[in-house]
Amino acid sequence: MDNSSIIRTLKRGLITQRPGAPEGVMMWTLEDLDEPAPGWKWCMKVDRQVFPNGYQGIQHRNLARDAVESVEFAPDSRDFGAAKENESESNKPF
Repeated sequence: MDNSSIIRTLKRGLITQRPGAPEGVMMWTLEDLDEPAPGWKWCMKVDRQVFPNGYQGIQHRNLARDAVESVEFAPDSRDFGAAKENESESNKPF
């Protein structure tokens, strides 16, 4: 499954104002998404006789936060090394 559309929707909600709310109130915040939805919590309550170890399936995680934290803001030194090599080759005479 590709999570890119889910991540785009979550990010859009972080910057979109909630309809009818005061100025500056967005649809949700990163902190709102850190907490599992009430429906998720309700579904995780399983019968211990059927599942003695409890629910062991997919764990909740904030995909919007994962996407924000995985972005690299500073250029990597390797990026400049490749450019310098290409530049020195282009300056060589025939």
